[in-house]
Amino acid sequence: MKTTKETILKESFKLFLAKGYDGTSVPDIERAAKITRGAIFHHFANKEDIFKQSADYFVLSFLEEVNYGEEYLNSATPLKAFMGKSLKIIEARMEKFLQKTTEKITPASFMSFTLYLKDHYEGWQEKAIEYEKLKIENWERAINLAKEKNEIRPDTNTTLLASTFHNLYMGLSYGGALVDKLSIPELQRLWDYVYQQQTIK
Repeated sequence: MKTTKETILKESFKLFLAKGYDGTSVPDIERAAKITRGAIFHHFANKEDIFKQSADYFVLSFLEEVNYGEEYLNSATPLKAFMGKSLKIIEARMEKFLQKTTEKITPASFMSFTLYLKDHYEGWQEKAIEYEKLKIENWERAINLAKEKNEIRPDTNTTLLASTFHNLYMGLSYGGALVDKLSIPELQRLWDYVYQQQTIK
């Protein structure tokens, strides 16, 4: 059961995605959440506070660090296993996003919202950089293990390969949002191609 604060955050987030920050008013939030203004300001200082907390609640939770499990650590092909697990996590994350919003909200709206945060949420850039760092580190861990187990060439540049996998995902996410949404099969196809270039023949 949602709390009043969660209801306000969810409805506000949907409005910010659909109409932008400037296009969303407090009366809009009142109507969407079916909550009085007094109840809104009981939980939040102002519209900016709602905006920042909705970003923390939805965007950061969408990007938050996840548990990749230990299966890939024990696999004879840890990088291949890590790729498969990552694809499942991305797909589940996309489904969760659609469930939390509505069919009217598109991935493009989400991308636009995250870009807006860069210039309108102090400290957001640092959070984004930390997210990127953690993702690259996870890839590097899997790649180094793959080198140890002779899954891929020992002379593979770990950092470069990790960045390639991650940047392919980010690029397809933004590119896919322009048309519809990220294509999991296309991401898998590109990851598999990069992977095949590094395996020991």
